[in-house]
Amino acid sequence: MDAILLDVTPAVASVISVACFIVGLVVGGIIIRVIQLKRLQKNKTNAVKIIEDAYAEAKTIKKEAMLETKEQGQKLKEALDV
Repeated sequence: MDAILLDVTPAVASVISVACFIVGLVVGGIIIRVIQLKRLQKNKTNAVKIIEDAYAEAKTIKKEAMLETKEQGQKLKEALDV
């Protein structure tokens, strides 16, 4: 079998090259945008987790401080009763 060669003029080849370049740019842009959106979603998820962890830690610190204050008040009350 003989290979079929297309008889393409330089003008047609240029148009095809430009069209392929444009398609490549568009596809590349879409891929980059999808990657950016996935990274953004991951960063948002991480930020929410950090905030939730910080809130839980602050709540624990507050409880510990309240308990410590209550204990100190109790000790002062006992010292005054003596």
